[in-house]
Amino acid sequence: MAQIGPDDLHLFATPLPDLLREVTGIEPEFSGHGIRGHHVLFDDVQSTQRLAMADVGGGVLAALWPAELKTQSEYLYGNRLAGPMLAAARKRGWTTESAPQLAFRNAAPARRVYLDRPVTAEEYARRWEGPDWRQVGQHSRDELSRTLWPWLKERGYVGSDDGPVLREFLQILGRRPTFLRPALRVQRRWEAEDVRSMGQHALATAIRRDLDFILGAAGEPPLPASR
Repeated sequence: MAQIGPDDLHLFATPLPDLLREVTGIEPEFSGHGIRGHHVLFDDVQSTQRLAMADVGGGVLAALWPAELKTQSEYLYGNRLAGPMLAAARKRGWTTESAPQLAFRNAAPARRVYLDRPVTAEEYARRWEGPDWRQVGQHSRDELSRTLWPWLKERGYVGSDDGPVLREFLQILGRRPTFLRPALRVQRRWEAEDVRSMGQHALATAIRRDLDFILGAAGEPPLPASR
């Protein structure tokens, strides 16, 4: 079912800014929730804006959200690079999921609509490489109710029971336009035992190699810490 706010926000409540800095060579920034080190923002990566890492029960969770913004989705889907990127992530043991969402400009994650995920990440990417691409981008409030929502229902991204979610989002949205974002979520978790046995430096090196491999599959440069 569709819902307001992501289902994983609580997992990033304990960010790891030192690990982020060591992995990427980029200074972590405040998130929209005022948590130091919740993410780093990439300067020269075209497919992906942000990377987050957090302590989860003594383990480490790392996550990327490719194609969150339209320019990123244009690069990834327009160049048919999503498939190679997803395949590279799976090869390194990362999980891949679709993460379609409705948002407005500068909307915090807790104020976005996270849509249902009716197909695999690979099929999802193929959809956006085809005719579905025409729906990506800005829609007026009226278009959201009149044409976009029925289309999302037809494609399986919302269900017949999701009407209350639309009504709640329309209240949040006000008169602003909304944006359909065909995002992905790519993540991996290292358990507490793995973190203890590896140590932070070895873990940072392993994560950096994974990220360089995954982003490199989409034609992206190595992270600053790798250069």
